[in-house]
Amino acid sequence: ASRYTLSRTTLELPGITPSSRSGSLHPLPLEPPSPS
Repeated sequence: ASRYTLSRTTLELPGITPSSRSGSLHPLPLEPPSPS
C-alpha cells in the first residue's frame, strides 16, 4: 500500500518519473527503497 502511494506521488510530481527515481533525480526523499 505504501509503495503504491509513493509510486503515484512520483508520477504526479513534475520532474520525477519512474525512470528518474532510478537514482538520477532524487529531489524528494520519499522513495529510498533502492539507493543503487
